[in-house]
Amino acid sequence: MKTLPEFIVRYAQVLYLNPAYRFNDSRTRGLADIDASSSISSDQLRWDIANDRGQIGIPIRRCDTRTTKTGSGFPSYANTSMVVQTLNRVRRSNLPSG
Repeated sequence: MKTLPEFIVRYAQVLYLNPAYRFNDSRTRGLADIDASSSISSDQLRWDIANDRGQIGIPIRRCDTRTTKTGSGFPSYANTSMVVQTLNRVRRSNLPSG
């Protein structure tokens, strides 16, 4: 599970440095470089970051405080606009000042 936390630290700082987000789940098979996942969520979005055989995938789901028919509380994937807005904030915050 070494590769996944390194990816999160390098590319997902906007999530773990924001007090609105929290780590709420992680799994691993015990291998350092592959097959691990972590979930980071706020009241609005849940980011499921996974390293599946060396490929990083990030499904993003909108959190719904109402339960769905399945009772999951996470009924659908986030709108593209939410993802784009978040990535634009990250990009702007990483630009050099001056």
